[in-house]
Amino acid sequence: MISNVLRWPLHWYRQKQVLKRAWVPNLGLETNQRPIGRCLISYVSKFARYYTTLPNAQAREWASPEWDHSSRLVAGAFSSHTMWWESLEMVRQFIVRGYIVDVVDDRLGACVPDITRYDVIVDEWTNLPRWIEANPAALTLFYATGAHWLTWNQAELQRLSWLRDRTNCEIAPVRLTPALLGSHHANLITSFGNEAINATFGKDTAKIHKLWISAVRTHEPLRNKSWERAKRRFLWFGGPGWVHKGLDLAIEAFLQMEDLELVICGFGPHHDVRNDLDIRECYGDRLDSAPNIVLRGYLDPLGEEFAELANSCVGLVYPTGCEGCSGAAVQCLHMGLLPITTALCGLDAGAEPIIVDGSSDRDLIESIIASCNKMSEWPNNVLEQRRVQAWEFANANHTRSGYRRSWSTAVDSLLGVTSRTHP
Repeated sequence: MISNVLRWPLHWYRQKQVLKRAWVPNLGLETNQRPIGRCLISYVSKFARYYTTLPNAQAREWASPEWDHSSRLVAGAFSSHTMWWESLEMVRQFIVRGYIVDVVDDRLGACVPDITRYDVIVDEWTNLPRWIEANPAALTLFYATGAHWLTWNQAELQRLSWLRDRTNCEIAPVRLTPALLGSHHANLITSFGNEAINATFGKDTAKIHKLWISAVRTHEPLRNKSWERAKRRFLWFGGPGWVHKGLDLAIEAFLQMEDLELVICGFGPHHDVRNDLDIRECYGDRLDSAPNIVLRGYLDPLGEEFAELANSCVGLVYPTGCEGCSGAAVQCLHMGLLPITTALCGLDAGAEPIIVDGSSDRDLIESIIASCNKMSEWPNNVLEQRRVQAWEFANANHTRSGYRRSWSTAVDSLLGVTSRTHP
């Protein structure tokens, strides 16, 4: 047993180790010898720490527009989500404007030692209300990665309720968020979403600046496609939170469409959809006996296996309850897949998604069935034209350059300066 004398030193040590993993201070110090201010970014700290430990990382790289093109920055785990690169670009844009930047993991905002030292504060999580109270002079930005928290949580709870009533399978929510009140108090909100997503913020919508979410694999030339097979094959591709993201609705739809095939690919490098116990409980026997539903598990978006799978399908079926803008859907646009999804997926109208809707799960399932059957009957030349349009839209907007431009103008808007060109 640990004595009370030792408990507090042990607690302090553990907190220090947590902070060491989450806290990356003084980024840009070598570049900005005479900084114009100090910025705190409370979002993702892992990538910033990783980058600063690279033996070839130099201070000058922060100001170079080519800094992110090295293959080392998309290797391994960092290919699994766009937030890794984006979180570092967030930092870089403040450094090139003359700021020193501290980064902290947003779930550990309470560890920030002195919030009053910051001129600019960016937060994704729950920290802004108390930080604004302690430092009312700071410029503040709420970095929204999803819809408003009320809409987000209601969507998941509704989907879980439908699943229970339909299958008698009751599972725990995995995507619920706490009350993210920063959007109401911040000077500016950034959002990846479309009009439907942004409208969930109510009167605070006026403060929203549009960001273009990037993709981990871009500018891949479209491959020749065998339409006669592909037009009858669809993909569900997504991360954890399969009920929130509508996988159950897609399964229900394809259980009624034996002439069309659904390939299920997800959730992440450490969580294979094929081993998910909740899916096995809800759909195990039905999936095992369904010849038209295939579980492929997780595939790296940068890998050849994923590219071949995407090219064998006509569209993405992704009837999500709510997103910011789905990175999975955007990646599939880059692969030439046509999206069948909900308005709250976050895709802009320019991507020409086929929207499924309804006031009940039954309505949504019927809408998925009708949409997939309709797409499978389109002429090959129409399908080819639509996939080229999807690919062109993705490469014009959902890239690192697209994110960089939109984040740059958002930062300038926050700082109250006329937007100008930054590398």
